[in-house]
Amino acid sequence: MPFGHSPRAFPINGVVLVGVCAAGKSTVSQVLADYGIVAQSVAQEHSAVPTLFRRKGNHPVILLAADFATVRRRRRVSWTRQHYIQQWLSLRAAREAASLVVRTDPLSPARVAGVIVQWFDQRAGLDKLWASPACFCTEQDRAALRYRICCGGPAPLQIPDIADLQQARRQFAAFSPEPLPK
Repeated sequence: MPFGHSPRAFPINGVVLVGVCAAGKSTVSQVLADYGIVAQSVAQEHSAVPTLFRRKGNHPVILLAADFATVRRRRRVSWTRQHYIQQWLSLRAAREAASLVVRTDPLSPARVAGVIVQWFDQRAGLDKLWASPACFCTEQDRAALRYRICCGGPAPLQIPDIADLQQARRQFAAFSPEPLPK
């Protein structure tokens, strides 16, 4: 089970995914786990509680948007446009709270995750670290450092040394679905 869906306590700096049915919340949260980002998909569209997405804390909210035709194609649902509109209306508070909105209609789950990873890296200042010519971090190292940030650890302000990367790898490996290469 990817750690994005772990029954463990939700991390301090994880992200919350909201959107209408079939916008890609569950699928994208699984893909984000491979990048070290802990994402909780919330079925806000089915709730009468307008702030259900805040139940785990004040985490960044990412709205995944898909139009009615896309929803029908992905899920083969029999409900009407009115049902879709009702779901969209149920997301009002989440839309207003969203730090990022991603239209998923034209994108694969991997590409949606890529947009979110880029946003996360910019938000955490990791994009500057990755751009440094001295940065030798592998993709697995990057995932481990993102996971550390999701769990409340600080973003590295400089190129991490080997000991720091090994510690981050061990933390990430405890939740990663597959062992990390050395």
